[in-house]
Amino acid sequence: MKCPICSHAEGTLINDRDFPRHHICKSCGFVYMYPLPEKNDLNSYYEEAYWEKHHNAKGLINKTDDNSFDSRNKAIYEWCKPYIKDEKTKVLEIGAGYGHTLAYIKQQSNCYVEGVEPSKEGTYNAIHSYGIKTFNGFLENYNTDAKFDIIILSHVFEHFYDPMKALSIIRNLIQENGILFIEVPNVLKPNSRKHKLGWFSKEHISYFSKDKLNFMLSSNGFEMIRSEEENYLRTLSIAKDTKQTKYKNEHGKVKRAIFIHDLLYYRMRLLQKLKLQK
Repeated sequence: MKCPICSHAEGTLINDRDFPRHHICKSCGFVYMYPLPEKNDLNSYYEEAYWEKHHNAKGLINKTDDNSFDSRNKAIYEWCKPYIKDEKTKVLEIGAGYGHTLAYIKQQSNCYVEGVEPSKEGTYNAIHSYGIKTFNGFLENYNTDAKFDIIILSHVFEHFYDPMKALSIIRNLIQENGILFIEVPNVLKPNSRKHKLGWFSKEHISYFSKDKLNFMLSSNGFEMIRSEEENYLRTLSIAKDTKQTKYKNEHGKVKRAIFIHDLLYYRMRLLQKLKLQK
């Protein structure tokens, strides 16, 4: 497989296991999975099992008051709030899950919200708990004449087989000067509470730095206007004709980030073990 960013065909293997195997491109430093899982198998997993196995979610879940929504629901709304003008503002969430984020946005602003969600249970919950119009399926099968003012992808973009193609589809769904919110795991700050083999998930096809995400966005008609880098990478971009940015070779930077992650993780485990022995 060639790197989705630079088409280079040689990478440094991160995790020595049968599957999934993630690689750091030696030419640009983008992190991608190869070989890829069978797409039909992956799609079936998202349709039937993902939310129960990954999030322990099953049945109807209705968050009825402000305190029941989690911090991520609220953070997404706060980032998007300046661009919600009135009740006519159209918000689309791709990978809407159980509809909680859209429900919170609707509760706070009374704007129009809509979702795209492959999970049957997630779609059912968004519709029946919150009354949110939700398409049960994948982005490439979503057909609409509507143009949205705000599009949200929260910990979804890393799951796409072809992130460049996904951004091209999204660009056609958004108004000119519309706002795109993306949040993904930050490959330069892996979560040290998780073992490396768990953090590089079987579900995540790609891992992004700000540099690589910015390159993909600018290649598809988006200009990044705000970002935040923690264990997550959170960004806002505006849909407009823009000059394609150049990318850096971050191969060494990514390798160092993973090395530091391993030091922090095993230090934490050692401290936990010593604490239990006292």
